[in-house]
Amino acid sequence: MHRVNSASLLIIGGVVAVDPLGLWPFGPLRWLVVSTLGVGVVGICLRRASTRLDGRTLALWLLLLVCLTLSAVTNGDVWIALVGTDTRHFGLATWLLCWGLFCAGQQLRGHETQLLRAGTVAALAVGLWCAWEALFGPPIALGINSGRLTGPFGSAALVGGAMCLLLPLAVASALDRRTSRGWRVAAAIAVTSGVAAAIGSGARAAWVGLVVAAVIVAWKVAAARRPLTIVGSGLVVVMLVCLPLLGSVFERSHGSSSRLDEWRVATRVIANHPLLGVGPEGYRIVVSEGVDADYERAYPRDNVLPDRAHSSLLDVALAGGLFAAAAYAGLLVVIGRRVVGRLAHASPAQVALSASFFAYFSAQLLLFPVFELDPITWLLAGVVVAGAVPARARTALTVHLKTAAAGVVALALMIVGVLDVAANRLAHDAVNASAVGDDADARDLAERATRLRPDSISYRMIATQVMLAADTVSATDLSLSHAASALDWSRRDPVAVDLWASSLLQRASQTGDEADGRAALTAWQELVERDPNRTRWQLQLGRAAALVGEVDVARDAWERAAALGSAQAEELVEELP
Repeated sequence: MHRVNSASLLIIGGVVAVDPLGLWPFGPLRWLVVSTLGVGVVGICLRRASTRLDGRTLALWLLLLVCLTLSAVTNGDVWIALVGTDTRHFGLATWLLCWGLFCAGQQLRGHETQLLRAGTVAALAVGLWCAWEALFGPPIALGINSGRLTGPFGSAALVGGAMCLLLPLAVASALDRRTSRGWRVAAAIAVTSGVAAAIGSGARAAWVGLVVAAVIVAWKVAAARRPLTIVGSGLVVVMLVCLPLLGSVFERSHGSSSRLDEWRVATRVIANHPLLGVGPEGYRIVVSEGVDADYERAYPRDNVLPDRAHSSLLDVALAGGLFAAAAYAGLLVVIGRRVVGRLAHASPAQVALSASFFAYFSAQLLLFPVFELDPITWLLAGVVVAGAVPARARTALTVHLKTAAAGVVALALMIVGVLDVAANRLAHDAVNASAVGDDADARDLAERATRLRPDSISYRMIATQVMLAADTVSATDLSLSHAASALDWSRRDPVAVDLWASSLLQRASQTGDEADGRAALTAWQELVERDPNRTRWQLQLGRAAALVGEVDVARDAWERAAALGSAQAEELVEELP
C-alpha cells in the first residue's frame, strides 16, 4: 500500500506544487516535490530482492542512458549536463529518475484504480485553476500578454501536456460505476474543466495527442467507439459555437511555420554532432551552429534564447546522439505495439492508462521532455507495460537498491530543494528591490540567494543583473565577480557569457579607462565570432568598439545588426562620424 500511496502523492504533488513567493513560482518547489518523491517511489517499489522487469524495454533504456552518459561527460558542460539547468532540470539525473520510475511502475500492477484516482485529483486541480484563470485572471501574475490558459505551470504548452496525461484517467474514473456517486461527480467536473483547459490552452500538440489516443482506443476497444464519437462530435460543436470567444487562443506571435524553422535549426546542429549529440541541456550552448540570418530576423534572440528543439525525438538526438534517439523511439514503438495488441482485452483502467501514454507521447513529438510531467508519465508507462506483458514473460533481476539508500538520496534532494526554494524567494525580493531603486537591499538579497545555492548559475545571473542595475563601479565589479562564478559552473552558457561581457562594457563606460574598454571589446569580439548572427551581440560589439574609438569595427558590427533586422542599429550607424 505504501507503494501506490507514494506514487499517488507524486502524481498529485508534481502538478499542484506552486510557490507564489518565488521568482520562478512554477519551478523550484515543483522540482523539490518531483525529485524527492520520485526517488522515494523508486526506493519503495524496488526494495524487493528480486524484481521483474520487461527485458526489451530495459535494454532500450540502458542503451539510451549509456548514450546520454557518454554525451554528458564529453561535451564540455559536465555539471549542467548531469544535473540540468535551474529552470529545465532535465539533465542526466532526470533521465535516470524517469528510468527508475518506469521500473517502479512495473511493480504497481493491480493498483491501477488508485492511480486513476490520483490522476483525477490532479486533473481536477489543473481544471479548476484554469477555470479561475479564465474567469478572473491568473492567480499568479505572469509577464506575458496572451489569452491562452497557462494553469499551474505558467505555460500553455504544459497545460496541454498535462491534459493529455490526466484527462483519460479522469474519464475512466467518471465512467467507473463501481465507485461512489460523489467520486464520479468529482471526476466529471475534472473532465469538464480539463477539456476546457485543453481547449483554452491553445496547445495544438496536445489536441493532436488526444485525437491520436481517441482514434487508437476507438479502433481497438469496441465499447468505447460510441461514447468517443458522441464526445468528439460534441466538442467540435462547442468549439464551432465558441469560436468567436476563442480568437486569442489561436493567436501566435509567429505562424505555424515557426515549428518547422525550429526543427531546421535543430537538424543542422544534429548533423554537426550525430554520434553523441551535444549533451543533455547542451543545445542552448550550440544552437548558434544552426541559426542563420533569416532565422534571426524572424525570431530575434534578445530576451528569449532557443534551448529545445520542440520535438522529443530531436531533443533526445541533441542530448545523446542518433543512437539515443533510436533507443527512445524504440521504447515508444515497443511499448505502443504491446499495448495496442492487448488493448481489446484490457480492463477499463488499463485502457485509460494506455490512452494517457498514447496522448502524451504523441503530443511530445511536437513538444519536448519536461521535468514537470515526464517522470509521472514514465511511472504510468511502467504500469502500462506490466499490464501488457505477463509476469512470467518479464525478466527477474536482483536489484541491490536498498530503501535506506534511496532515502538518503531523497533526503539530500530535499535539503537541496528546500535551499533552492528559499533562494528563489530571495531572488524574487532582490528583483523587486532593484526595480524600486533600493540597490543596497537588492544587493544583499541577491548575494544571500547565491550563498544558499552557490552551485546555481541562475542565482549568480540574477545577482549580476541586480548589480548592473545599480550602475556604480563597485556594483559593476561585484557583477563581474558573480558572472565569473556562473562561468565557473558553465563556461559557455550564453546568458552567463553575455552578462560577463556586459559587465565589462559597463565598467569601461563608467571608468573611461582604455584597458577596460579594450577588455570589453575583446570579450564581445569573441562572442560575435562564436555567434555572428545574434543581433544583440553585434550591437554590443559596436558599442564597445565605439567606446575605444574603433569606428570601422563599430560600423561593421552595426551594419551587420541592421542587416539582421535591427532598426536601432541603423540609427547608430547614422550617428557615426
